[in-house]
Amino acid sequence: MDTPSILYDQLINFGSVPNYNEFTRRSNVIHSFARATQTTDLLVDHFKKCTWLYHYNPGYAGIFGNLGCKLYTDNYIDALVFPEDTGLFTQIISAIKDCIRNDFLKGDRYYYFSFDIRLGMSRGETRMYSLKVIPFMFTSDLTPWISVYYIGPTKKLFPGNLILHASRQNVFFNFNVVENQFNTRPIMCRLSDVERKILSLAAEGLTESEIAENVGVPLSNLKNQKTKLFNRLSVSSISAAIALAYNQGLID
Repeated sequence: MDTPSILYDQLINFGSVPNYNEFTRRSNVIHSFARATQTTDLLVDHFKKCTWLYHYNPGYAGIFGNLGCKLYTDNYIDALVFPEDTGLFTQIISAIKDCIRNDFLKGDRYYYFSFDIRLGMSRGETRMYSLKVIPFMFTSDLTPWISVYYIGPTKKLFPGNLILHASRQNVFFNFNVVENQFNTRPIMCRLSDVERKILSLAAEGLTESEIAENVGVPLSNLKNQKTKLFNRLSVSSISAAIALAYNQGLID
C-alpha cells in the first residue's frame, strides 16, 4: 500500500538519546499485559522508527495475522489503514503532533488521544477500530519518544472523531476537522472518585463482588458504574480501562 510515512517522519527532533534500559522495562510490562488480557497493542518508537506489535487477540487475526510479538521496521501502521481513510489518518496524526509540539495542555503530560479508523490487509478484511494513542515516554526535553496504540472495537460507523483526553484534569477536547484544531473549551466528563477506586481495585485482581463490597454498592449498581466508566474512557473492557489508567499514572 503506497501511503505516506506518517509516524516515522523527521518532524520530531530529539534533544537527547533515550534511555533504553527504561524502555525495556516499560515495554515488557505492556507486552505482558497484552498477553495476559488477550489484547492487541502497538508500541511505536519514534527514535528508531520501528513498531512492536503485541498481538494476542484471536478476533483480530484477519487484520494482524498470527498471534505473538513481532517487530516491524517499516511504516507498519501506515500500511494498515484502509486506502480511503489515508487522508483522514494523515490529518489525525498531524493534529496529534501539532498538539504535542505546541504543548496544548500547558505542561500536563497525563493525556491520550482517541479516534476511529478503518484498518485492512491485503487478504481483504477491513473493520472499524478504536485507537487510543498514549505518548507515554519522553526524552529529557519532553519530546515524545514512545507511543502506545491500544486497539479495540468500536460501534462508530464512520472514521475520525479525534479526541484529546486530559486524564488528571478530568476533561476532554474534541478536534474540529473544519478548523483543523482542537476546541479550546474543555468538556467536563471524566472519572469520579468512585470510578477511580473501581479501576484501582480491578487492577489488584478483585472480583466484581469484592469490588462492590469495598465500594459499598450492590453488585447491580457496580455493573452500571462500570458501563458508565467504559463510556467515559471510550473502551469496551475493564482490561482496556486499567491499561489506560496505568499508563496515565491514575493507578500504580
